[in-house]
Amino acid sequence: MSKQGERIAETALVAGTSPAGYEQTFHAAADAQAIPAGSYNGRLVPYLQSLLGSSNTSLPGLQAERAAFEGASSWNGVDLAGGFHTFTFNGTDQYATMDAWDTFGVFASYADIHYNGDAGFIEEVAGVAEFGRIGAAYYTGIASNLYLTDNSPLQDRNVFIGDGTDNILALDSTASSPGTTWTLEFDYIRQDSTAGAGVVTPLGDIAGGTTEVYLSIYDTDHATKPDRIEIGTDSAFGFTIVSGIDNALAGIPVGKQCHLKVVAYGAPSNIVEFFLDGVSLGNGDAVAGKFRVRAIGNYESYPATYPAETLPANGAVANVSFSYPTGGWGWVLDENDGDVVGTASGDATAIDGTWEDFTNLVLPNNSRHYPMNEGSGITLADVIGGHDATIINPASPGGGWN
Repeated sequence: MSKQGERIAETALVAGTSPAGYEQTFHAAADAQAIPAGSYNGRLVPYLQSLLGSSNTSLPGLQAERAAFEGASSWNGVDLAGGFHTFTFNGTDQYATMDAWDTFGVFASYADIHYNGDAGFIEEVAGVAEFGRIGAAYYTGIASNLYLTDNSPLQDRNVFIGDGTDNILALDSTASSPGTTWTLEFDYIRQDSTAGAGVVTPLGDIAGGTTEVYLSIYDTDHATKPDRIEIGTDSAFGFTIVSGIDNALAGIPVGKQCHLKVVAYGAPSNIVEFFLDGVSLGNGDAVAGKFRVRAIGNYESYPATYPAETLPANGAVANVSFSYPTGGWGWVLDENDGDVVGTASGDATAIDGTWEDFTNLVLPNNSRHYPMNEGSGITLADVIGGHDATIINPASPGGGWN
């Protein structure tokens, strides 16, 4: 078959019609994809965007995506006649099951579900485990290219995940000097404390004694200071004044990711400024004492006690950095192997980190893509994460592969 014949055959498959002239068949296929009426050239880009579920606006780029979709080296190498298949759901008993899907953070904040087809194909809720029906309402018609996209930024990297009891990373780290400048920042998926109406301490200190150094976040339902962020320590470590901002995380619900930063500007003002997602929240009380971070997920003596402030289940910390360039160390939590790497005087120096009772460091890519292009069989491949779906009742009358 010629390439023109293949294009006619492919568009006939999409359109659900018998092949005719290429442009006539193409327009039928574009109509089936709900592309606004217009010329062939005017409809080709939105047609390919719809077919591929792509936001690319370049025709060459879309042609390259189409080729990649089929595993071809170029647009001219695409086997269009056997290329893009669709599945018609009969509206009676056909649907597909898959592993339940949710986002790492709040579903409403990070979930993006789209596909080629009509409304009623999939229920857009956390934990969705099937498509082709919503409850007892079965979908009728063609569908393809289902994308379940998790836009949470903490993916494909090592992160610290809390468990509400004893997950902790103990660091061998030195402290900043009193009155000097230091900066602490990290990415965080928020969770309220295990007991509720309390405080979570994602970053703290393990001093081997009574000294407590910490960065804490008050629960959304705390009785007196909801959504507050603060730092502090006791007098044994240089300062007793707690510095913080009330209502700082009021716009960050449980399960949502944010980026937090604290900057102490040092003498003579000793001002401490707090930032949320790159925007200043203002200044807390001045702090002249030293500061350090020797624990992620907890504070106080390990393993003797686990305070109620321990990072709860599904709370996550990543991309932690702590720097105090005037006479001190700087380090970041390495995303490749979970180690902590420090720098001093421009030289890379290892700062030992010990994972205690910790089993899962990696959040994988949590998105899925079901092209639904197999053309036969009962398996719909997830080409991102391997969570393949299974068609139920594939041979029932009124539906099946096109």
